[in-house]
Amino acid sequence: MSNYMSKDAVILSNIPCSIPWIPVLRRLGYMRSAEPDSQTKKRIEKVMTDAATIADSRGIYRILPCKAVENTIVIQERFVIQSKAVYRLFESCSHCAVMAVTVGPAICRERDSLMNDKGKYADGVILDAVASELADAAMAWIYDLTAKIGRGQGFSVTMRYSPGYKDLYLSTQSMIDELLDLSRIGICVTDSFMLEPEKSVTALAGWEK
Repeated sequence: MSNYMSKDAVILSNIPCSIPWIPVLRRLGYMRSAEPDSQTKKRIEKVMTDAATIADSRGIYRILPCKAVENTIVIQERFVIQSKAVYRLFESCSHCAVMAVTVGPAICRERDSLMNDKGKYADGVILDAVASELADAAMAWIYDLTAKIGRGQGFSVTMRYSPGYKDLYLSTQSMIDELLDLSRIGICVTDSFMLEPEKSVTALAGWEK
């Protein structure tokens, strides 16, 4: 087996990721150059600081052989993805990175607790936005890591693609679970193909020589 392929999943804990200020504001409804007032800004900054201590950022990935066949992608000769969009993206790829991250359940429990307290509801809304951005930042970090590995082996790497985007069905989550065993980082896939904890992300990226 080539040295860039992962026989088993690589598990990462304490993923270093910062919370991007502008995307958090966008999730909170501040469009373009709009900025919160000074009091709201301090409130957001405090929630961001608290979130960094609550989050438990973990990730998992594997690099696997794949091939494009008639509007599908076949991974490891037996896992089939039905998606014209992914087919176009991966058409010339021989391998793919299969990735997942989570920021853990504690941050969602804290959000729910805040939202159930009338005096702290706004903090709950902010924490929800921050947690979403933390999960995206963790996925960006693990994508960059795998892309660096791929480029070091002479591959070009596609953008990352997540289930639920365009025609990549949410049911792909179950296939990713089979490939990675998401329980190893505390993620489960529900009967409706949602991820728990909620602030978790899965993605695929193609590697082309």
